[in-house]
Amino acid sequence: MTQIIITLYEDHRTAMTVIEELREAGFDTTQVEALEEHPRQPRYILRRPGNGPEEVTLSTGEASRALQEMELSPEYAEICINELQEGSHLVLVRSGDELAGRAKQILNKYSFEDQADKTSYDSGRPVP
Repeated sequence: MTQIIITLYEDHRTAMTVIEELREAGFDTTQVEALEEHPRQPRYILRRPGNGPEEVTLSTGEASRALQEMELSPEYAEICINELQEGSHLVLVRSGDELAGRAKQILNKYSFEDQADKTSYDSGRPVP
């Protein structure tokens, strides 16, 4: 079964460090995505697969729907979009059960300490 694990980060550098660690742990670019506010178009979100140069610009509504299609609740998707608009960066991992624990370990290593209740998501339930 594929799990979707999401964590928010305070800055771009941390998100890129996490993605690099995920790649070193064996996750490929089809399993990892990054989302952040578009630097030149407020109210738009950049969606990047892995660490690659390809990017897609989404409206906040499109980004919210994309997150909901991954089984996030509308409320949690809205929290993520609000955090992105405030400058946070989101890293998403699609993982089979065998690597999910390693993904969580890497993602949680750098997550917001004071917001753990809303910065992590694991296939439908917040991770404390």
